[in-house]
Amino acid sequence: MNNTEFEALTEELFIGCIDTMKAKGPDYASSPDDSPEERDRLWNFKEVARRTGSNPYKVWAVYFNKHIVSLEKWVRERELQSEPLEGRIIDAINYLVLFRALLKEGEGEGMTEDMSLETVTAGDGDIVVIPTEEANDRKFQDKLTNFFKSESPKTGFRG
Repeated sequence: MNNTEFEALTEELFIGCIDTMKAKGPDYASSPDDSPEERDRLWNFKEVARRTGSNPYKVWAVYFNKHIVSLEKWVRERELQSEPLEGRIIDAINYLVLFRALLKEGEGEGMTEDMSLETVTAGDGDIVVIPTEEANDRKFQDKLTNFFKSESPKTGFRG
């Protein structure tokens, strides 16, 4: 791929990232009662952290790693069932943008904690990646299982 083709691909990809962020963002932001300018685009991470007794960085790590695991599956099997590869790539890039926003907002709070991750089975067979310190915490696992059971498939937790 020559430089001109690469630049065109990059531009197309990042336009896709922005379009996806604009389309999906409102579903994950705080209350629609807030004006669009006041909605917290990081609310979803904070709310799940509150519900599970975790922190927004760890919640982000779980969500992000879900996309990485999916991309690795494609590398191994050259096949995905529920969403095109391009969408998974765009989502992974967007999660890096969201991580940057969490860091900027919190100036790195909580990042000194252990961020080691483990793959576990939750809910009705969902495979998720969670921080290691929570992997052996039965109370956290129960909260995670209940959370997955209560979320609709459109949230992106299933997949």
